[in-house]
Amino acid sequence: MLTLYYPITHMELYLFVVAVHICLASYTWHFRNVPGAKAQISCMVCKGAGLLSLVWVSGSNIDLTGKSFALGLLRIAMYFSSYFWFLQIVQLSRQEEKIPVAVRYTLAALIGLTGLAILTNPWHKLYWREIWLDAQPVIGMPGPALVAANLVTLLLCILALLFSLRWVFVAVGLRRSQAILYTVAGIVSVTGIMLDRIPEMRSMEPLPLSFLLSGVLITWGFYRLQVYSILPLAQEAAVMNMIDGLLVVDEQGYIADMNPAAQTTLVGLPAKIGGRIETLAAAWPPLLEAFDQNTRQAVEAVREYPGEGTRYFALAVTLLEIGDYKLGQVVLIKDVTRQKLDQMKILETETALSILAERERLGRELHDGPVQTWNFLHLELQSLRLLLGGGQIEDGEKQVERLIGIVKEENTNARESIVGLKRSTASSQDFVANLNNYLAWYEKTNGIATCLTLPEEPLASLFSQTSEVQLLRIIQEALTNIRKHAKARHARIVIEKTEGQVMVLVEDDGCGFDRATLPAGGKNFGMQIMAERAAEAGGSLQIESKPGEGTKVKVYFCLEKQESEDENSENAAG
Repeated sequence: MLTLYYPITHMELYLFVVAVHICLASYTWHFRNVPGAKAQISCMVCKGAGLLSLVWVSGSNIDLTGKSFALGLLRIAMYFSSYFWFLQIVQLSRQEEKIPVAVRYTLAALIGLTGLAILTNPWHKLYWREIWLDAQPVIGMPGPALVAANLVTLLLCILALLFSLRWVFVAVGLRRSQAILYTVAGIVSVTGIMLDRIPEMRSMEPLPLSFLLSGVLITWGFYRLQVYSILPLAQEAAVMNMIDGLLVVDEQGYIADMNPAAQTTLVGLPAKIGGRIETLAAAWPPLLEAFDQNTRQAVEAVREYPGEGTRYFALAVTLLEIGDYKLGQVVLIKDVTRQKLDQMKILETETALSILAERERLGRELHDGPVQTWNFLHLELQSLRLLLGGGQIEDGEKQVERLIGIVKEENTNARESIVGLKRSTASSQDFVANLNNYLAWYEKTNGIATCLTLPEEPLASLFSQTSEVQLLRIIQEALTNIRKHAKARHARIVIEKTEGQVMVLVEDDGCGFDRATLPAGGKNFGMQIMAERAAEAGGSLQIESKPGEGTKVKVYFCLEKQESEDENSENAAG
């Protein structure tokens, strides 16, 4: 014989525990797509249904048929709760591969058959051979199906406990805390069920109290350990199918998970689930730099792969936190090899085009400058030979003096061009430093005082690198024209930012000129070169001059256009 039921005395406690389980099941429903969540919801529902069955059977107006049906529902709820506890632990701890699919389906079928046997017991008497009332207690004679169901339930509880303990020993960091919590919660529930079978303990209501304590532990797991928030939700957000690598690091510095892309990227490094992130960072220093970044900007990293060559990555670390509680960190490993190679190709192409353009410009300068001078010298030397051959020594000496002056002027021009080219291509200094060095050399060589006025803003925020190079060459060309033609004593260079644009002014106090006296087109060769350079840099050139009032060379850059070009360059580089 088996005592199936004793009257309960604290019905309010049972109803309160049922309400707690309903709340937990409702909250867990938000995470229903996460492994283990649906099993936990089902387990809570079964526990709540079992407690409600006890409340129902305690009604004073319930006859034997109603009590036996309610007790059958209680048994079904308890059997199914054991199965769902086992399933939840296996799924949440990711140990499903340890249980063959056939075994899982067999256990589920046995529990289902047990429930069917209980519901149909009045026809076959396999679960309870006989059931009767002895005052308030309900007494029953167990059948073979009841013994088999108890054995299956015991097996499920043992398996769930073993997998829970294995989860505790295998997990690290925050995951271990979660494993311990769920193991303790399961043990508390089983303990309450066992104590409820002891008549002397039933007055202490061990069943609802154990379910309540288990619910409190699970609630703690939700709100403190974030059981369904740190790892499963990160995985559910498309981690496994991401092209980029993703590492999930818990608050204690352990690698909680990594997706396949991260495993491929980190091959050959000490990267494994359960390993310390410090160990991985020590083997790959850029990762340590990414964790140390206060601004949380991406850090560039490079790896060499046998047979694949060099690959480039951008590492970014993001905090996982709720309120003031830190859950861990996510490391995003983005493969930027293609972008990096494309950027290199673009830079190589721009450099090649720049070199070709500069060569073409130098070719024109040589053709219209030194080459024309050499042709002139050739003609003058032929003329000198005729003078000397005709005995005109005095005229010949004058011719020689004139030729010496021309050669000296060309020598000065050549040295000035060489200095200008060196200053404009020096990559180790910035624009202002190059310009100051050139002005110092210009004053010392030509005796013309210079004055430089700069805006308060850094020039790097106003000009691109290409614009800086072209602007430096424009200023050099303007100063060369001042030396050659202006007969000036002072030269002034001003760079100022106005509304919507930047103006660069090169002004002298020389003799000036009348534009009407210029060659056809209103420009000489030097002016043409400056105009071309200004257009290449995205600006425009203006020249103002009057006889006796000096000359002003102005270059205007549209600031909005310049910022747009810089932004496009950054986007292409990214």
